[in-house]
Amino acid sequence: INAEYGSVTNLNKFEEKNYLRMVKIAFIHPDLGIGGAERLIVDMALGLQSKGHTIVIYTSHHDTSHCFSETKDGSIQVCALFDWLPRKMFWTIFCIVYHHKNDIFSQFYVRMF
Repeated sequence: INAEYGSVTNLNKFEEKNYLRMVKIAFIHPDLGIGGAERLIVDMALGLQSKGHTIVIYTSHHDTSHCFSETKDGSIQVCALFDWLPRKMFWTIFCIVYHHKNDIFSQFYVRMF
């Protein structure tokens, strides 16, 4: 095995193949703009991609005029889902559900039992 992966001894061919197997990885992030959390997601994606893994970032909003260059130039595959919805709509729904969470839970609990 390559020294990059460390010294692994006593592996048969099947174990060696699984040890070096590359996987498909999906990151899910709510808004892929410019910020610390977004930089972390992009850096992790680039690091894993450099190891040979297939990376896709799923997000609800990706503005190409306000994003990191790696997501704009195609270095990382970005799939923006529900980008056509107003961004504040999710926050409004979240606030309503969070505010009424006890009522919603109690109604669900009463109906189940």
